[in-house]
Amino acid sequence: MLGLFWSFLLQNSSTNKVNDKLAWTLFASSFLLSLFFILFTFVPLGFSARTDNVTGFAWSPGYGFTSFNSCHCNSSTDPGCSLYGQCYDEWPDPPYSYAPYGLNVDFGNKEISGWAWSNSVGYICFGRSCQGHYTNPPPVIPGNISEVKATYDDRGKVWGWAKIVSFKNDLGWLSLRGEIGTATGGKTGEYGLNFSTSTLNIWGLAWSGLTEPTYNLPFRLTNIDNAWGYGWFCVDDNTVGAGSGGLGLCPNMAVKVTVPYLQTVDGDIYVRNNLTSMTLPSGGNYNATYLILAGGDVVNFISEEKYKPSDIKSYIATSYPLLFDLPKSSRNYFNIFGKLDVPGLSQLENNQYGSYVDLSANTGLSGTFSGGGKRYIVDKSYSGSFILGEGGSLTLTGGSATFIIKGDLYINNNVYYDNAPVSSLSSLPSFAFIVEGDLFIDPSVTEVAGNYVVLGDPAEPACPTSDSAAATGCGTIYTGKTADNSLVVNGILMGRQIFLQRSYSDIDNTPSEKVLYDGRLLLNTPPGFKDLSASLPLFSEARP
Repeated sequence: MLGLFWSFLLQNSSTNKVNDKLAWTLFASSFLLSLFFILFTFVPLGFSARTDNVTGFAWSPGYGFTSFNSCHCNSSTDPGCSLYGQCYDEWPDPPYSYAPYGLNVDFGNKEISGWAWSNSVGYICFGRSCQGHYTNPPPVIPGNISEVKATYDDRGKVWGWAKIVSFKNDLGWLSLRGEIGTATGGKTGEYGLNFSTSTLNIWGLAWSGLTEPTYNLPFRLTNIDNAWGYGWFCVDDNTVGAGSGGLGLCPNMAVKVTVPYLQTVDGDIYVRNNLTSMTLPSGGNYNATYLILAGGDVVNFISEEKYKPSDIKSYIATSYPLLFDLPKSSRNYFNIFGKLDVPGLSQLENNQYGSYVDLSANTGLSGTFSGGGKRYIVDKSYSGSFILGEGGSLTLTGGSATFIIKGDLYINNNVYYDNAPVSSLSSLPSFAFIVEGDLFIDPSVTEVAGNYVVLGDPAEPACPTSDSAAATGCGTIYTGKTADNSLVVNGILMGRQIFLQRSYSDIDNTPSEKVLYDGRLLLNTPPGFKDLSASLPLFSEARP
């Protein structure tokens, strides 16, 4: 239709000079309309937005703002946002022809991918996300890599490419690092984007043009014969290169990256050896409500109490003199917190905990399970396994219960406490699982209720040195390797070692693993946990 319309105008303009100006005016209008059509009907697929971990804006002196995440982008109040700038789960039904967009930093492979949005030029892809959205590969510019990806190195320098999809061929490539030239061809420094893994900020300059950038080049397309392209893509212009200082091309707008982190709420963190993380929690969050104590170093873990007035000098202690170890058979199941009565719980008949229920023939539990104040024995001879949420989610109800699982425990689906009102504390669901093996949480699991003490095989085999090594039954907790889901545990986690495998992060700074100490161990203590529960925090305590 547009092709026929343009042909008609050109034929008439060749025979009528009066119509010539009108024809080219209409041609220009048609071009703008077609550009609008391209920008606003192209919708890349597979956007996540909320779990893309970059927020903020970039700036072009010629084209204005570019938004890095639609979830934090309201088109009625923020610059550079698409008309329906929303997260995928907030779309109206049926959805409009606009997609949520977001940029993501992958800490594992040090790559940047995803999409940004500019009201002026439309979608901008980064790195591998550009596959299938260009015909010609990016031009080779000195100092840059030609492979279509975007990465950052150990110095925090970002290398590679982004692409303005609506710009054709070479004109749309954004070089994320290169050299700055002068009118005489000399080099004055290096431009590029930067990413700090300590402050979690992104800043610097990228360039899109058919020549090397110089300080005096025009900033946007001026005419077709001298097409410089998009020009500078400016992100929080703090610095350009060594000694060159900022060019002042954009406002100071913090562009932040969120990171995976562990958080315990209303509880403490105790570690036998070192406790380390690559970064501090983002967004001003904390790792523990109260104490963080370790036999070795504590790196990039913070307590919420650290920033509150208190008589206690520090809620974080390194090289703590007391040994934090699990109760185990060689110590008669004592540790510094008290005794866990595994021998009494394991005695099948005639003990203080009454009768037991043998679930050794069962492969697992699903649906609804009532505790009834009892103890349950699952004897898999340390070589088998037991599954919570075997065929679907599991709801725990009917008072307290303690499970002795002689083997590995798997959690394959979500495990919940029944939230129905109770008439007495003895009816409050409060479950404990003593695991004489390893605990494996499936990556699809997002919520787990219960108190898990993972002691390992009483023979005390050596533990694996990484989560990719074969499990040994030493008492290891595996939280489930995934970047797609966070995990919430309503209770406590205790293990000989814990592999925090979740790399989930989102723009709301949701913890990748979150342990909520809910106090049920005190309100309705499961059998065998009376001594151990006495050392846990009380809800009435302002500090431990």
